[in-house]
Amino acid sequence: MNAVTEIRAAGSRDETFQQFEVTPATPILGAYITDLHLADISEPAAQELRQALWRYGVLFLRNQQLTPAQLSSAGRLFGPRLEEHTFGKTLADEGYPEVLVIEQMQSDRAKTTTDIWHHDVTARHHPNLVSVLQASEVPFGADTMWASAAAAFEWLPQALQVLYLSLDVEHDTTYMALRHDFAPADKLAELVALGETAVHPAVIRHPFNNR
Repeated sequence: MNAVTEIRAAGSRDETFQQFEVTPATPILGAYITDLHLADISEPAAQELRQALWRYGVLFLRNQQLTPAQLSSAGRLFGPRLEEHTFGKTLADEGYPEVLVIEQMQSDRAKTTTDIWHHDVTARHHPNLVSVLQASEVPFGADTMWASAAAAFEWLPQALQVLYLSLDVEHDTTYMALRHDFAPADKLAELVALGETAVHPAVIRHPFNNR
């Protein structure tokens, strides 16, 4: 069933899952997970968690307060390999290079690292499948928004769908970093030398839910 026809009643419990409670957040995207803590999770619960993510696209779990080690373990619930960000600030000095620190930046062009719609590290040939985000300090009035690209595509006129299905898009980390003033000046030469760039189809299918 595709993203558009599978309209869910927000606020009503999804009885499909037995290891924890799942409540759809909107008719199209997202769900709240309760009665589960990521620091202490069984394999049956982990399997259902993956199924819930493939179905809902984004999951929200309140009051987790994970340590960096627990956050890394949560990421490994979805695969054995954790990526390191190309140029972002991480907790590498504490032994967790895979944990990216997202914080407000002082720049005329990029007031925050989250002021654009994005998918993480798309300039890699194999971008991250999943990201685990924990809010430690939330500025007053701030919010994080999520969008379903699958639903957006399915609501396009057929002519535009056909057009986008025929397109490839070049992704370049250096271009992105320069455009949004993300990369530190002392890391720019290293970033350019890395040459992180890839070409992906404009429209791709999710490897697990085929949407």
